[in-house]
Amino acid sequence: MSSVAAGSSANLSSTLISLDLSGTNLQGKFPEDVFHRPFLQRLILSDNYYLTCNLPKSNWSCTKLTHLDLSFNNFIGQIDASPSKLSELTSLDLSHNNFSKQIPDVFGNLSKLTQLDLSFNSFSGQLPSSAFNLIQLSLLDFSSNQLEGHIPCQVSGLSLLTDLRMSDNFLNGRVPCWLFTLPSLGSLYLDNNKLTGPIEEFHQVVGPLETVLLGNNKIHGQIPNFMFELLNLVELDLSSNNLSGCVKSDMLSNLKNLSFINLSHNPLLSLITHKANFTLPKLFKFNFSSCNITQFPIFLRTQESLTHLDLSNNRISGKISELQLELLHNLDHLNHSYNFLTSVNCPRKISMMNLMVLDLQSNLLQGPIPVTPDGAPMEILSLSNNNLTGEISSCICNLSIIKGLDLSNNSLSGTIPKCLGNFYYLSFLNLGNNNFHGSIAQTIPIRSIQYLNLNGNKLEGSMPPTLVNCSYLKVLDVGNNMIKDTFPHCLATLPKLQVLILRSNRFHGPIGNPKTRVSFPKLRILDLSHN
Repeated sequence: MSSVAAGSSANLSSTLISLDLSGTNLQGKFPEDVFHRPFLQRLILSDNYYLTCNLPKSNWSCTKLTHLDLSFNNFIGQIDASPSKLSELTSLDLSHNNFSKQIPDVFGNLSKLTQLDLSFNSFSGQLPSSAFNLIQLSLLDFSSNQLEGHIPCQVSGLSLLTDLRMSDNFLNGRVPCWLFTLPSLGSLYLDNNKLTGPIEEFHQVVGPLETVLLGNNKIHGQIPNFMFELLNLVELDLSSNNLSGCVKSDMLSNLKNLSFINLSHNPLLSLITHKANFTLPKLFKFNFSSCNITQFPIFLRTQESLTHLDLSNNRISGKISELQLELLHNLDHLNHSYNFLTSVNCPRKISMMNLMVLDLQSNLLQGPIPVTPDGAPMEILSLSNNNLTGEISSCICNLSIIKGLDLSNNSLSGTIPKCLGNFYYLSFLNLGNNNFHGSIAQTIPIRSIQYLNLNGNKLEGSMPPTLVNCSYLKVLDVGNNMIKDTFPHCLATLPKLQVLILRSNRFHGPIGNPKTRVSFPKLRILDLSHN
């Protein structure tokens, strides 16, 4: 179906019970009189992204309606008190539309409602308190709106609620404790709001929560002890708050099902190994970035299932030992950047066969580039802003599927390995501010390269003519070298080139080429100074 013709609803039977037009590519304005059909029980219009409609402001006549799904459309306007007449309604989904203004507090009569989803709209104002007293409700979703004010301090319903989502709003005030005591609640999403703290401690029997997301708020104070008594907890995110105090490693031992924990970006929060003998859950992701950690959490050595470890932007000093790395052999993401590491004792025969991202930038690493694990499917390697010296090891050629390589701001020397020119997937290459010499003619990956920075080296020779084949190139910086050539007019045809830095080299002759018809269609920054 392509469009809704005017008067098309007149052809529908007056005794129509169910109308399902979901995912039919409908376009145009949906007839409002459908909402006045007295026998209609199911109206499903979801997934018609170009279908528009203003909900009728008068009382709807379809009082027998049990399922109303208008999600993923382009419906506009506001909701009035009409839904309060739909006492038979069990499911109401208005998500992913353009509804605005305040949500009317009209849900008190909808005692049979089990699912209420108003997410991804532009609703503003306060939360409707009547929605929190519905005794049959299992799903309540107000996420991704512009709602503000406090979460109700007490409720009389929600005993069957399993999923509560209010992320991405402007909610403020404290996190009420009743959220953690609901007898059926499994998922709690309150991240990306303006909630404050602290979260009050209490000693009641906590609920069956499996997912708690409170990240990116303004919650302060210590993490309450009851958080570590949520025995069914699988995912805990308290990142980007103002939490303080100390998390002791054995506090995690009660959370047998925990697989993901994110406490990052709490600058006053620390972590210590408290006891030697305790059993940790099988963690998959452990994020403790931008906190107050001073040493590697040694208890993580027992985590054979760990795949993602982020300890960046802390105060960890010293070295990463061979033992630590060998016991983290299942990692696919290791971020240890912005610390005070001095060395990485990476054995040549290390079994980190899954490592895809290794980020050690902005440390105090010295000596040669740490040997990368043989056979690792590395996609991102960042060692920039360290004190590395020597030449690039031939082991770098084993990283055949790498997409991003950053060795900038070190003291590396020698020539650039020719194998880089054969890397098919390499899109980001930054070797700037080192002491590389020689020609760049055969070292440019031409297939996928988007960002190429060779600034601040001792490279000589001419610009490689193969650059004309770098059709995805957006940034090219070869400034502050000793390149001797005429203006690279062949670059004028590159369709995506936005930044071209040729400064402080030995380029000579006229600029540009009058015979070139297409001249830098996307160029924004051009630096030819000091030639």
